[in-house]
Order: sequence, then structure tokens, then C-alpha cells
Amino acid sequence: MPSRLIVTEEIKDLPYATVWVEFCERMGVPSGQSLVSDLSRYQSSVAGRD
Repeated sequence: MPSRLIVTEEIKDLPYATVWVEFCERMGVPSGQSLVSDLSRYQSSVAGRD
């Protein structure tokens, strides 16, 4: 579900999304599919915590 939300939001933001992706790259933070991967890893790491 998060990946669909991220992709949908990026599509709605075209052509500004290109600028956002460039900004994220320059700042060293994930965006797009790499953000989805990072979120999935984080979610897996905290899923078992109580």
C-alpha cells in the first residue's frame, strides 16, 4: 500500500516531481522506489516490537 501511495503522489506532482527527486538526491535522502524499499525495511524491523 505505501508504494502505491508514493507513486500516486509522485505522478500527481509531475513535472515538479523531477525537481523534488533531484533535491532529494542532492540532500542524500531516498525518494521514489528507494523510499519504498527503505520504508519496507523499516516496517519489517519494527513489526515484531511490542
